[in-house]
Amino acid sequence: MLDIVDNEERDKDTMDQDGLLNHFKKKYSLIGEKVISTDKSYVNKLSGTKSLKLVLSLSNDKLQVYELRGPSVSAICKLSGHSKTVTEVLFSPKEDNLIYSCAVDGVIKLWDVRVGGSCVQEYKVKRKNVFNPKTAERDESVPRTSSKKLKQNTEDVSEDSNTEFQIILNFITDPNFMPDEDFSDTSTSDDNDSQIWNPPRFSRRLSTFSDSDMLLLPEIERRRSSRTAPVHLELQPPNVPSTSGTTDDQISEQEWMEEKLSNMQWEMPSHVDPPVIDYTVPSSGEIVAQQSREGIVGLKWRDKRDVLMLSTKQSGLKTVAKTNRRDEEATETRPLECMDVSSTGRVLCAGSQLVQDDAFLIFWDSRATAPLGGYWNSHTDDITQIKFHKEKSEILATGASDGLVNVFNILEQTEDDALIYSLNIENSVEALNWLDDKHLSCITQSNDLQIWDSVNGDLLKTFARSDICKSIKRSKEDDCYAVNTYTSAQGVPVLLAGSHADNGSCLRSVSIGERRLQPCTDFSPNKQVVRCCWYQPQEDLLVTAGEAASVDVWRGAGGDEPAPVKFALGHTQRYKPY
Repeated sequence: MLDIVDNEERDKDTMDQDGLLNHFKKKYSLIGEKVISTDKSYVNKLSGTKSLKLVLSLSNDKLQVYELRGPSVSAICKLSGHSKTVTEVLFSPKEDNLIYSCAVDGVIKLWDVRVGGSCVQEYKVKRKNVFNPKTAERDESVPRTSSKKLKQNTEDVSEDSNTEFQIILNFITDPNFMPDEDFSDTSTSDDNDSQIWNPPRFSRRLSTFSDSDMLLLPEIERRRSSRTAPVHLELQPPNVPSTSGTTDDQISEQEWMEEKLSNMQWEMPSHVDPPVIDYTVPSSGEIVAQQSREGIVGLKWRDKRDVLMLSTKQSGLKTVAKTNRRDEEATETRPLECMDVSSTGRVLCAGSQLVQDDAFLIFWDSRATAPLGGYWNSHTDDITQIKFHKEKSEILATGASDGLVNVFNILEQTEDDALIYSLNIENSVEALNWLDDKHLSCITQSNDLQIWDSVNGDLLKTFARSDICKSIKRSKEDDCYAVNTYTSAQGVPVLLAGSHADNGSCLRSVSIGERRLQPCTDFSPNKQVVRCCWYQPQEDLLVTAGEAASVDVWRGAGGDEPAPVKFALGHTQRYKPY
């Protein structure tokens, strides 16, 4: 028997060590290193502040806060409270002691490190308090959102301001809303709408009511046009052939029916079959069913939206099952995939996963727990990235698994007006980052890099995974990965990338040039596959963390760095999304 031999080429450097030292001229030294977990968990999210505080999210749903004090990484506190995977963590842009985190449990938590890392506020997304225009109609009694109110709140107003914070929505749900009790038949006598009953369209489910208050459904009135008017049988009996033999005589429908019934073979019910189910009025959320050898012979339920499948293992079994549909709806949450806070610290935005063909952006005033509303029609899959502009608090960029990056101006009154550009990435979005005032970088799920002009909606540059592999001097592109982008202290856009080979020890950075990726730094002491990074331009510090649960702090140690690049776009390169 022959042994299986792996002849696949392994990823390796395309230069010797001396060549790498001369090629990557910008130098960074490792000044601090700390392993923060020993239970095989890894770091998946990282954020920092100007005061050099760090918050890290681990794969075990724990949050840890540290502070950089010279070469040491000192622990401040640990945060725990999410019941499911934490998907995003970041500091408040205006307060270094406040931390936001969101998770798949559908909750955004606000933590204060000054009180031992306690959770001081929660923002939840529940079905009953989120109004979705896809499935409900707008209540005209709710006033439309005023852009003036939003503008007042996106600016730096005083904390004691009583101005109501509103944002980008045309409507806000009223939890006590009930549809009008007008159940009249609204069908018409149009020729094309014969035999149609148009029931009223509810904006939301009816509340629980007692049996005595149950509303009766309207009687269905079958309407026909003159061309489809019914034929009265007593005046014009049909010409139906006899079932007893061949004849040309006409017989009445009554005679034909009697002949038909006399020739039928009846099968009497077995003694084990149960009697017909008694009429009962189930309680809200209950289903009453009765079974036999042939299956379910009776089934009654109060709300047709409640669904329950019953087996038929025992004959004559009468079942009363509580579906608790209403209780589930009251507590059902939507998993959150990402979030961000505006530069003023006032607007909080989160993106949901796709649940029942519905993915949306939800907004809060950071001072209130109730959601203000959201954008419902811009993405059709999991929303993976949300990034507010670093200076313009009204500009928002979002990316999703549907291959779109949308740029919004949230000062507009409607979602359609707020959408500035919908950029077709043609791949799932993995990471978004604002490089400067107008340029937006996007890393796709296949580790490609794209640079976009958010002002004109143009695709400026595209670097494939193979280009990134060549730029960091590796031999196999399938093992290479892109971490994220940042803008250095000299204003140069930088891409951090690495390789999974050799236990992830390869970590390098390249500057994003006008035509190609130029070598920048080789982080040779690295010992892990890096999943996230954070850069502090004032101190020229780069913090990396990853699969070894290690926090590494790098400081710039001189060396040549490429000059800042100005992206140019010729008319022949203008991107056409359709």
